[in-house]
Amino acid sequence: MVVTRPRAVKWYCPFADQREFPSGHRYCINVYTGCEHRCQYCYVTGCIAAEHNCKNRFRHDLCKDLEALEAYDVPPAPVHLSNSTDPLQPLEQ
Repeated sequence: MVVTRPRAVKWYCPFADQREFPSGHRYCINVYTGCEHRCQYCYVTGCIAAEHNCKNRFRHDLCKDLEALEAYDVPPAPVHLSNSTDPLQPLEQ
């Protein structure tokens, strides 16, 4: 695991068969904390905070994290955007 500031950047593979990914690994970026939709069938509802909000400094923090990762020998891999929330939530309107 590579830690950059208060966030952790780590290998991510909760349910997918790793053979589906070229490097055997993938990365995940969550743009939100929580989800405004609150779908009854969603597994995330029981795993995340009851409140939902946008990570206001997301773009700034992401750029800093990517710069910090360049110092490590991290292989390229697919990036999944918002695997535990909808990446286009109504609060963006």
